[in-house]
Amino acid sequence: MCAGALGAGACKTEKVEVPDPKTAQDLQGCRSTLSEQKKVIDELKSTNAQLALKQGAGSGSGAELVVSIQEDGPGKCSLVVKPPQPGEVRYAVNDKAAEAGAAEFYSLVNRSRGEIQKCYEQVLKKNTGLQSKEQTLIVSASFANGAIQGTPVFTPSLGGAFDSCMTAIATKWKLEKSSGAPMTFRAPVSLKPS
Repeated sequence: MCAGALGAGACKTEKVEVPDPKTAQDLQGCRSTLSEQKKVIDELKSTNAQLALKQGAGSGSGAELVVSIQEDGPGKCSLVVKPPQPGEVRYAVNDKAAEAGAAEFYSLVNRSRGEIQKCYEQVLKKNTGLQSKEQTLIVSASFANGAIQGTPVFTPSLGGAFDSCMTAIATKWKLEKSSGAPMTFRAPVSLKPS
């Protein structure tokens, strides 16, 4: 009909390509995987932001010194000091000030060991999986002008009830011999089931 009415060759059909069903299925699988990966990335970014805020990084305290107290054996400790990163505000803090602050913080933690153990025992009553293990808790607290800043961090987290109990203890801490510069101190605490 086309050839007779409009002349020869006037009726051309376009070639329509139909994708291979397997290729279409693979493409859909890739799109699903990509969507899931984007969700995971967004969740990780959110978690990282929350952790940074919890540790004080989001409150302008990135320029503080981080002083970690490490137990090298019974009655022996050493300090590891992490200074501010290049480009961050530097405070006039010398090694003696960091050492004095660390010693005072370690003393605060040691004096609180009985209360910390009570918090731990409350967790043991609810979590039978911890009853046969010794835990090493890293207590991390930031101070400026001797006063505790933000919320202390306890690693590993033993749950919200433990963190609340520990925060109540830590809010009483004050460094009397503070240099004034912001510093974060970290100290280990051994927790044993009684």
